[in-house]
Amino acid sequence: NLPKSIEDAPYENRIKYTSTVLNQNGLSAKFLDSWTKLLLREKISVERMQRLNEGRLSCADYKLSIPNGTDFESLRQELFQLSMNHGTDVALQPDDVFRRHKRLVVFDMDSTLIQQEVIDEIARLAGVVHEVAAITESAMNGEIDFKESLRRRVSLLKGTPVSVLQTVKDNLVYTEGAKSLCKALKKIGFKLAVISGGFIPLARHVKNELGLDYAFANQ
Repeated sequence: NLPKSIEDAPYENRIKYTSTVLNQNGLSAKFLDSWTKLLLREKISVERMQRLNEGRLSCADYKLSIPNGTDFESLRQELFQLSMNHGTDVALQPDDVFRRHKRLVVFDMDSTLIQQEVIDEIARLAGVVHEVAAITESAMNGEIDFKESLRRRVSLLKGTPVSVLQTVKDNLVYTEGAKSLCKALKKIGFKLAVISGGFIPLARHVKNELGLDYAFANQ
């Protein structure tokens, strides 16, 4: 029986790999020329190419068929040099069950998907930002544990109107590339989650804004 696609073709003495290339400013013609010439030099076949972003091409997945006798240490050095020369990320991974079945990505929220720490933003609106920051620093220095630091910080917010949450939502700054990354991961079938040591209304807001599947935080 014929394989359903070229990706399933049982190439003798060849190994299936996936390479992901990424440049937030776009994959330049010079990079694509050097990339193609490298593949030809190494006798690497491209079985399929899938773009992972909309608009100007900046991220793509290549399904590759690599000869068994390839010197992978030398290939990695070539890829590293290519990456350095063009300021473009080039990742190479075996296209096996371990890669294909990675289907969940979990993100931290504060200072990761968003640039702020939400509890600090709430504290700022409540007029206790310096007190909250001091507790946060104490926790970061290992002087108190997370649960105790959260209890102390939340106690300082007692009496703060719930309306401040909407103000914080309206002023969230998403990390550059976060929306594009999440959209690309969703496009290739990943489930996405956000976790936060903050509060669930804000985590759910971030989940909805970025099109994630799950959100976990404090009630």
